[in-house]
Amino acid sequence: MSFEKLTLFLILFVTPALLAALAVVPNENGIQDIVAQTSNENETNQTSTSKDKEPAIGETFVWQGTVSSMQDPLQGHESHQVTVLLPPREDKAVYAGLLTFVASKPVEVVTLHYYDTEGRDIPQVVLDEYGLVMNAPAPWSEGDSVATAMMALPYEDDTPTFSNNIPFVGNVLGLHTTDGEPFMATYTVKATIFEPESKNNLDSLNTAIGVSENTNSTD
Repeated sequence: MSFEKLTLFLILFVTPALLAALAVVPNENGIQDIVAQTSNENETNQTSTSKDKEPAIGETFVWQGTVSSMQDPLQGHESHQVTVLLPPREDKAVYAGLLTFVASKPVEVVTLHYYDTEGRDIPQVVLDEYGLVMNAPAPWSEGDSVATAMMALPYEDDTPTFSNNIPFVGNVLGLHTTDGEPFMATYTVKATIFEPESKNNLDSLNTAIGVSENTNSTD
């Protein structure tokens, strides 16, 4: 190949390709930018995954936050206000731990517990004798009901803050008011997840239901 042809070949083919390759290779600052961007994306993904991850059974965790109340979603509680601090779990495990909070208004601590009468319909005459555990359908779990344990707390007169430290156990933990007034609260909660073992004992209730049913059938 002559010198003129070699020069023309370099100009037409080799030089443009070399320039294009150099254009896509980042300089030192560019490499650092790419590394930093990738690191930030990884941290964001890890943070998102960590926040969304439900604690495992046996795990102990600490959550902290500031929350505002909403209308209570439980049937019969629609005029109340509530903020859920520890939500219901799909596996129906329980939380046990310690709650510290300060609220803008006097609030109750509420825990919810799955209410299980083993599918028995309790006649009114038996309810009149035994009384009724306050319960409501669980809006997140079709066919389940929850008993509502609302703990009224003593607050000092003319106190500038409404705060307390409360040990708790339950399927759900929240702060609650019955007067319909919205509120805010800042809290820290430390809890461990446990899988409960069912220990129902409704023998006397079932006996009373049987007696009631037999009485009705002979009337």
